[in-house]
Amino acid sequence: MNLGAEPKKLAMLGGLLLVAVLVLVFNGGTGSGGSTASTGQTSSPSVTPAPGGVPAGAPGPARESAAARSRSRTTSEFRPSFREPKGQEARDPMSIDPTLRLDLLAKLQTVEVSGSRRSLFDFSQPPPPKPDPVKVAIGKPVPSPIVPITPDVPPAELKPTKPQPPPVPLKFYGYVNPAGRAQKRAFFVEGEEIHIVREGELVKRRYKIVRIGVNSVIVEDINFPDSPQTLPLEEQPG
Repeated sequence: MNLGAEPKKLAMLGGLLLVAVLVLVFNGGTGSGGSTASTGQTSSPSVTPAPGGVPAGAPGPARESAAARSRSRTTSEFRPSFREPKGQEARDPMSIDPTLRLDLLAKLQTVEVSGSRRSLFDFSQPPPPKPDPVKVAIGKPVPSPIVPITPDVPPAELKPTKPQPPPVPLKFYGYVNPAGRAQKRAFFVEGEEIHIVREGELVKRRYKIVRIGVNSVIVEDINFPDSPQTLPLEEQPG
């Protein structure tokens, strides 16, 4: 133990006390006139700051605003309530199993959430972009083909058919062309009658001989003009 240090400390302390006594005596002798003035002055009360940073002697609105700020700060903090709903008995904390159920978490990952395609466990993947709206191409209207309007054509008039003439009842058996005569003569047989006529003549006043040929003749029924008939040459019985 260092005993030499203690007397030095005591001497220093005694010197300080002596200086303090001298200062008090000096101030008391010279300031007697000012003491009366100082006694007439009212000492201002000490102001101690309130816990919220507002002095205790501050006006009422300042204290109310500070209290409101403190209440808003305390209400914004999350303070979970462990109270049971009304009508239920309080649980024993020792009976609660704090084990983490990984099987239930695995089931939650497989549950599909309707209305959103983003998984709650995939924080790094952004939601898929919305598909572009389907644009329906509107084509230009196709004009309908122009159909010309044609006037109604009346049906063609049916021309009456000419009645067919009955067959000529004559048989052509030959002809002669005598020398020195320009016209031929043909032989026709009708039943037992024999007719010898030239070109341009009539047989029985009805059948006109138009032309006499080598193997046939052209005969016209005057009751059916423009309807000539051809009679072939009949073969002679052998």
